[in-house]
Amino acid sequence: MTLLAPSRPKRGPGRWPFDPARVRIYYGWVILVAGTIGIVASLPGQTAGVGVFTDHITDSTGLTRLQLAIAYLIGTGASGLLLPRGGRAIDRSGSRVVALAAVVGLAATVTGLSFVGRMSPAVGILVMSIGFGCLRFSGQGLLTLSSRTMISQWFDRRRGIVSSASNAVLSFAFAASPALLLALIEFDGWRTAWRLIAVLLLLIMLPIVVVLYRVSPEMSGMVIDKRASNKSSDSSAPPSPAVIGTDNDLTRGQAVRDLRFWAVTIPVAAMAATSTAITFHILDFGTELGLDNSQIVRIFVPIAFVSVPVTLIGGWLVDTVSPLLIAGAMSIAQIVMYLT
Repeated sequence: MTLLAPSRPKRGPGRWPFDPARVRIYYGWVILVAGTIGIVASLPGQTAGVGVFTDHITDSTGLTRLQLAIAYLIGTGASGLLLPRGGRAIDRSGSRVVALAAVVGLAATVTGLSFVGRMSPAVGILVMSIGFGCLRFSGQGLLTLSSRTMISQWFDRRRGIVSSASNAVLSFAFAASPALLLALIEFDGWRTAWRLIAVLLLLIMLPIVVVLYRVSPEMSGMVIDKRASNKSSDSSAPPSPAVIGTDNDLTRGQAVRDLRFWAVTIPVAAMAATSTAITFHILDFGTELGLDNSQIVRIFVPIAFVSVPVTLIGGWLVDTVSPLLIAGAMSIAQIVMYLT
């Protein structure tokens, strides 16, 4: 008796609203562009997108900068604690569904924050902690995580260089964003700026997620790193099995007991904490240095010209050398930075 493989469904989540296997190029390149746009769209939930609003928020709510920073710390911490649940949601429902919810949540959050007014310190810290928590969880958390996960699921051999190419674009986008957001605020106020951002998220980013996002090549009946041939795009052909993990993969418990995990995690966490603090207080730093807001936000532009080539080189190195060497170089560079 011949056992027949189950036929691939003609229409499913990976093939709606169109079949990516019919695209003339490997659909992973479309995913790279769409996913990168998705990470850029998370900017309102990133510190680079929040820092230019801090002075206006403190003036409107009556909170001190320290109180606002405490609220941001609480919100960011709460977002970090909830993010593993977001990762499990991606595993269950896929990147597209989670990104869709993240875009709607981010738009709703910035709209809600645009209405905050003067409050007592206790109420203000509570309200802003909740607001920042939603902002960070939907933007910096879910939208970024789902977009990055989706990109990585569509590439194997070129994953390092693809990630670095995406990060290079993000470096320029994030470097230019404070100046652009500041111009938007000066045009018609910070409340209007946040409301306009919400409209753009719903009108531009939401359709991109619905139309272009796909969970993985396997869910679309394709093979990772390969453009589908006419034969593989035939609806009667069985789906290719997903290759998940390698022989070198570790469980979560094994990873946290491995010194290599911490050798990579600690430098990344230290750099993230430092850059977050600098970016969040960037306008205040400018005031102390005697610079106006438009002058201080320009420091991000030359940073991009340094970070882009470093990012591209780093992506190439990830594919060729041990990540521990890269982590070691990061640690040395950070020590030099802190000492100077």
